[in-house]
Amino acid sequence: MDQSNSGERFRELPKAQQDQYRSILHELMTFAQGHTIPLCFAPPLVATMVPLPGGGALPVKLPMTLGKIDGASGCVLRLQSGFFLVTAEHVLRAYEERIGNGERLNWQIGKLPPVDPLSRIAWRDKTAAADRSLMPYRPTDIVLLRLSEQEAQEACGEARIVPAPIEWPPVPLTVGQLVVLAGYPNQLRREDLEGTMNREACGLAFEVTTVGDGYCKCQFAYTDFIEFGSGAQPPDLNSVNLGGMSGCPAFVLVSSKVCAELQYPRLTGVFTHRWGIDPTGDIIEIATFDKVHEGGFRATA
Repeated sequence: MDQSNSGERFRELPKAQQDQYRSILHELMTFAQGHTIPLCFAPPLVATMVPLPGGGALPVKLPMTLGKIDGASGCVLRLQSGFFLVTAEHVLRAYEERIGNGERLNWQIGKLPPVDPLSRIAWRDKTAAADRSLMPYRPTDIVLLRLSEQEAQEACGEARIVPAPIEWPPVPLTVGQLVVLAGYPNQLRREDLEGTMNREACGLAFEVTTVGDGYCKCQFAYTDFIEFGSGAQPPDLNSVNLGGMSGCPAFVLVSSKVCAELQYPRLTGVFTHRWGIDPTGDIIEIATFDKVHEGGFRATA
């Protein structure tokens, strides 16, 4: 499929078709943004009092040790076997590396108090780190952390939990399908003296151009980028940093088996990598759930 002029083809459609297309994508994007949650790991905060010039003191929270705040994205998924945080495996690996270097870190899932993610691993890519670059194998780059029902609800609220899919693992994607990503880029985060990190969710839609074993790629030109929400000028993706989007959920619109006219959003994978191939275009890579079978889940430690 020729991807070089997809934006031009869209702009050549009659206005009614453009509006219908925008409406469908806007609804799917709203659903995706309503089911993504922020993750972060950083040094623990400690409460202290800062003296004020006029007397008295202001209570603030400051990091216990020096160290950066790593942000990522994910979602809480309900399966037949329970509730799980789903994110990119390389996010957890970055946490492990910092812990291994002697840092003390809090791992926080949405609004849930800090937890130990390593004791909650239900499924992750089993390939050793040294073998990840060997081709033709593609790393799955997905990890599922087990949560209790109460923890899942506390992390994001019942309405943001991705409901149990009709079939698991989902059917692999096909070239030409549209996927919507929603996550929390670090570029939109703000930190205050109370130790709170606020981030805004953003959504992006891409057309699948390559499908592989446990992954898909979406190649596009920056000139093809179209805004599907407010009608405002689309952002320049060439200058937008997607750091913090790692692990964010990817959804696809699929037809019901009962009635083809009925369509619903289905979780299909997580965002793992942005290639940045040249100044005019890019490639987004998504790890899909093709190999994630519940029968291979392990119990918590």
